[in-house]
Amino acid sequence: MNPIEKEVEKLLDQVCVDLGFCLPPNVKSRLIKFPPKTSEKFTKTLIEVEGFTIETIDKSLYKQLFDKIDSVYSKYT
Repeated sequence: MNPIEKEVEKLLDQVCVDLGFCLPPNVKSRLIKFPPKTSEKFTKTLIEVEGFTIETIDKSLYKQLFDKIDSVYSKYT
């Protein structure tokens, strides 16, 4: 596993514990190997996997999720 994959795995574990966005193992594996290119797309992907949309998710929860994802992505962009 390369360093970026390790960071994404750690991020996914963190959003599961902290925010309840716990993904099925097959989805988690796919996102670790092929993460979306931007923090916005990654956030949208997690929201949709959990059955929400940008329009239906609580705005505070969206911001928390986006901020966690963006803190990792900002290291690599």
